[in-house]
Amino acid sequence: MELYDVMHTTCSARQFTDDPLPDETLVTILDHARFAPSGGNRQGWRVIVVRDRATKEALAALSAPAAKRYAAQVQAGENPWNTIDRTRVDAATIERLTAALGKATGKDVEVKTVVDPTVIGGVVARVGDVVIDGTVSHRLLQLRETLNKR
Repeated sequence: MELYDVMHTTCSARQFTDDPLPDETLVTILDHARFAPSGGNRQGWRVIVVRDRATKEALAALSAPAAKRYAAQVQAGENPWNTIDRTRVDAATIERLTAALGKATGKDVEVKTVVDPTVIGGVVARVGDVVIDGTVSHRLLQLRETLNKR
């Protein structure tokens, strides 16, 4: 396979299974990853493999406040993690956003923001198994499919 074919067809995984990753597969992945470029070729990376479910859940809980802040900053039109301009979004706003979405959907809501440059503009909302795609790129794809049928 050519490099550009790989670059154009590589997927982004956003959902994962609970199936355990065999040690052999993990070692292979990490062995290949060590050849990835790094700034100044310093290879300044460390890997910690966490297999214990309770530890994974504890780490996820620790990242929740940052994830909520990130989502609220994007919603407010800000550049998340901006170290120059002070954010206009406070923790209460993030919690109100989460609560409002939960009330509107009747479900437990986890606010996540995914920045995807292929989207062009718009928003994709997923509630349970229902996906509402209002992005420009999706609309253009629908238009292309309609024109191809003619």
